[in-house]
Amino acid sequence: MKKLIFILLAFAALPVMAQRRTRNLNAPPEVVESPRTGHAIGAVLSLTHGNGLAYRYWPKRFGMHVAMFPNVTNNNSYFSVGGAGYYTLKEFSYTNKLFLHVGMDYVYRRTMDYFVSYSNSDDRISDDFNIGVGPGIETHSRYGSFSGYLGYGVFNRNYRGEAGVNEGVRVTLTGGVSYFFEI
Repeated sequence: MKKLIFILLAFAALPVMAQRRTRNLNAPPEVVESPRTGHAIGAVLSLTHGNGLAYRYWPKRFGMHVAMFPNVTNNNSYFSVGGAGYYTLKEFSYTNKLFLHVGMDYVYRRTMDYFVSYSNSDDRISDDFNIGVGPGIETHSRYGSFSGYLGYGVFNRNYRGEAGVNEGVRVTLTGGVSYFFEI
């Protein structure tokens, strides 16, 4: 009986002994990085880079994205298309980078505001063309990359409505955020 218990304990200890491995505690941890292709899809919310779903290609130092968001209902139309170019200034590690951006955005809005009766309506159309430039920072995570950027923007508003044409150009601070999934 003692031999049987000894043999069973020996077989039970074999998997434990097989899992045992020596490790150098002073060695840096192994980091397994997946190769980055530079292609990504995601979403952009910006005043000067477009809004909506986006495609980005940023393989090394230079990159770009295009974004588009159409929205049409019975009384309203909204269409935003834009893009941006990126230049990497410095990569701090695999997870952070500082970059410059320049972007353009075109927004078309058409609204039909109805008053008391449906016979009186105000058809308003707005064409906006925006340009922005400035710095940004991007952080990578396991699932994607998040970017935030600030800068100066030039906004051109072309409003046509009941009061006639109203154009205006403003220079002001601008910003935006984006989130992309690598593909």
